[in-house]
Amino acid sequence: YDLIISDVRMPQLDGVQLLERIRDGYPSLPVILITGHMEAHKLSRALGDHATDCIGKPFEIAALLQKIERALERPLAAD
Repeated sequence: YDLIISDVRMPQLDGVQLLERIRDGYPSLPVILITGHMEAHKLSRALGDHATDCIGKPFEIAALLQKIERALERPLAAD
């Protein structure tokens, strides 16, 4: 995968737990988390450098596309 986009609130495994698992195996894989339950800037601060970016719901598609473009501009390191 080149990029993962995940909601934070999901059944059984939340987005933060998923992010931790992704970082264990693929530390440089870009991850964008979507949240409707916490302000995106607070989530971003809480996650530090673990998530590539965050976006709050509701969001404009153009804003998400902009975050995707920025995430994919980053060079991918060999994992």
